[in-house]
Amino acid sequence: MPKTKKFIPLQSQRQDDEKSETHQLAKLLVTTGILESPDALVPLAISQSVDSFLLHRLAETQTNLQDYTQIQTLKTNTRDNMVLHLIQERAMLTVNQALTQANINCIWLNGKALGYMIYPEPHLRVTDTVECIIAPDNMPSVVKLLQSIGYYQPDSAHDSYHQSVQLYHRQHAQLRLVLHEQLKGYSGRALISDERLAQWFDDPLQFKVKEQNLITLQPEHHLLYLCANGFLHDGQSIIGLHDLLDLHLLLTTVDLNWDGLIAEAVELQWTYLVAYVFDVVCDYFDTPISTDVLAALHKQNKADQFMRRIVLNYHDDSQAESVFQYMGQLGIRDKIKTAVQIFFPPKRYIRQRYSIRAKRATAPYYVYRILSYLITMPIIIIRRVLSLLKRAFRRRNQSNNALKRS
Repeated sequence: MPKTKKFIPLQSQRQDDEKSETHQLAKLLVTTGILESPDALVPLAISQSVDSFLLHRLAETQTNLQDYTQIQTLKTNTRDNMVLHLIQERAMLTVNQALTQANINCIWLNGKALGYMIYPEPHLRVTDTVECIIAPDNMPSVVKLLQSIGYYQPDSAHDSYHQSVQLYHRQHAQLRLVLHEQLKGYSGRALISDERLAQWFDDPLQFKVKEQNLITLQPEHHLLYLCANGFLHDGQSIIGLHDLLDLHLLLTTVDLNWDGLIAEAVELQWTYLVAYVFDVVCDYFDTPISTDVLAALHKQNKADQFMRRIVLNYHDDSQAESVFQYMGQLGIRDKIKTAVQIFFPPKRYIRQRYSIRAKRATAPYYVYRILSYLITMPIIIIRRVLSLLKRAFRRRNQSNNALKRS
């Protein structure tokens, strides 16, 4: 089983020259001509989990690397990624068949589903998880069913915050299956109502893998979900180039129903979110999005909570920001309970979270975990106060300007 490679988020690369390299790599991944000087970008491609896609583009454009060791590295990684893909594909088919026989609906999401939908070959979309949505009422029976076919649920912290169940395979330790109860937007809040989610479930997109039928979201719904999940739930600080490539390929390889997408974004009050995401994708890939689409989205933009959320989640401590927002929804007793779960999760979780060897003590990692949150929280509070002050100042100026005009 290949080892999972360390992924480095885009926002972790702070220097301007590194940012320039990331934009250069993004454009090389989608260009139709010969790739210019891609040797220096191979390490970046590996860190962004687009190394297999880069090798595919090298072959497609008949571009040669000057450094032989670089091309060997890409080929080795691609073989490892192919092995992981085959293991994940087999898991998808086994799980899908078991759930189908139990008359339980399962909608496949994100990397694995997108690999079959929009990538030239499914193994080119590298991911360390297999994700799907399960109706909340079915979750207990699904977990029990999957445990009977080789999966187990490890100890984990603050499950109510994550709004999902994570299962691991007993034979393949790195095979991780994530079961979402519903499409949670961020901090435990459902940005999509149960009624709308039911509509999405009733109108799925079917795709076939080795003669077995699977279902996923319609491209427009998947695009909206990726916008919310990436920029509201996860935050731009941990967005990777492979996430933006998903969006670019959805925007360019699928015949989208633009009127329906815009109408749904308006109903969900996501027009600022979607327009913001489109601007980011265009910045990296020069994605050809119609000016009429962008104008329609910008026309509906409002300075709502999502605008503020995107700004706050731009920073590297977005996970702590999400925890902060989630805690704000709880009562005193639940706040204390959740804080204890976050600061003092089970030892088994700590060993999994920080990859601690069996004989190494966990106490230092608890100290590190507590200190990292205690250091981050004051910064988040100050940032939120400044954000509120700027918002109040902007509204005051708008009111004064309105009075002057009247």
